[in-house]
Amino acid sequence: MCDMRLLQGQRDIRHVSNLILSQLVPLVNAQQALFYLTKPTEHGTVLELVASYAAPHRPRPPQRLHLGDGLIGQCAVEK
Repeated sequence: MCDMRLLQGQRDIRHVSNLILSQLVPLVNAQQALFYLTKPTEHGTVLELVASYAAPHRPRPPQRLHLGDGLIGQCAVEK
C-alpha cells in the first residue's frame, strides 16, 4: 500500500517524483518507470524527465520529448 505521508512537506518535484515511483512501481509490478512532466516552450509543449526507476543507462531514456515523439510522447498525447 502506498504511504502518502512520505510526500508531506516535500517541495522538490524531483524528490516527490522519485518517492511516487518508489511506491508505485512495486504496487503495479512494473520493472521500470519514467516520470515526465509537461513544460510549455516557445516551440510547443515538451516532456521533461524528472525521475526514473531502474531505467537503463544505455540507451539512456530521453531527457526531453515533444508530444507525439515515440511511445512515451504518443502516450502523453492520448492521455
